[in-house]
Amino acid sequence: MIKIDIQKMLHGSNGQMNLQVDLNINEGDFIALAGRSGSGKTTLLRILAGLENAKGEIKVGDEIWQDKLTCKSVQKRGIGFVFQDYALFPNMSIIENLLFVQKDKALAKHLLELTELGALQHRLPSTLSGGQQQRVS
Repeated sequence: MIKIDIQKMLHGSNGQMNLQVDLNINEGDFIALAGRSGSGKTTLLRILAGLENAKGEIKVGDEIWQDKLTCKSVQKRGIGFVFQDYALFPNMSIIENLLFVQKDKALAKHLLELTELGALQHRLPSTLSGGQQQRVS
């Protein structure tokens, strides 16, 4: 069984929010994370992988991965992870990332509107949710 009971304050594209997860997953269960962009799905996966910190406890079987005293290292968790922002330049805005590939402003603006990212075009990748980063990539 995997027991997750964590809290983390997030500062996303929709402002501040408190991510709270209290979940028990039995061995053999298949689960899916669903929610709006910026709701904390990627953050939860990053916390489980040990790439981000949160308050609370994560327990896998009889082993504590995270609590007030323990934080199991990323390398010892055995979780595979495909990053969503690997193809983005972190020092460039979203529009600059798109224009780096092809210097066509009209096409870049069209793609931003198509992916519902037009209002975020001047933001840096680190300020976007995981799903938004993936759409830019």
